[in-house]
Amino acid sequence: MGTVICSSINCKGIVELLPSYPFNVCYLVVAGGGGGGNQVAGGGGAGGLLLGTLNANANVTYTVVVGGGGAGQATNGVQPPPVQGSNSCIQSIIAVGGGYGGMAGNPSYINGGSGGSGGGGATFGSSLGTGGTRTSGQGSNGGGGNTDNSTWRTGAGGGVS
Repeated sequence: MGTVICSSINCKGIVELLPSYPFNVCYLVVAGGGGGGNQVAGGGGAGGLLLGTLNANANVTYTVVVGGGGAGQATNGVQPPPVQGSNSCIQSIIAVGGGYGGMAGNPSYINGGSGGSGGGGATFGSSLGTGGTRTSGQGSNGGGGNTDNSTWRTGAGGGVS
């Protein structure tokens, strides 16, 4: 028996367990994905993913938070940059939000952000952004930008497996 309250950004809920004995609960916690860049930019990384079993007890309140996805970059080279996804959790079990994708039009943000899965790196002229790093056990690294001097290629955000 529980209540979940949602907004457009995050969902938060409280789950109350009524049985009078401890039991195992299988969980899947997924964080929000990172926002992607605009035009020749990197993709946002997937939110971290955690699977496991929680030993739940009766008469204990368990807090659940579902993180939203990060905003993408609306216009090439213009602030604000893409945003990392929000974390999700059950008690102290925390899945980390996905890394943002690198921005093509701003060399300060050419690299993908770190997160559950890393965001992809952008390409800015001859500068190649690196992919963001993953959180261990939650996702994959983002890909880096690339070029053959006639076309620009951007990195994909990391996924989960």
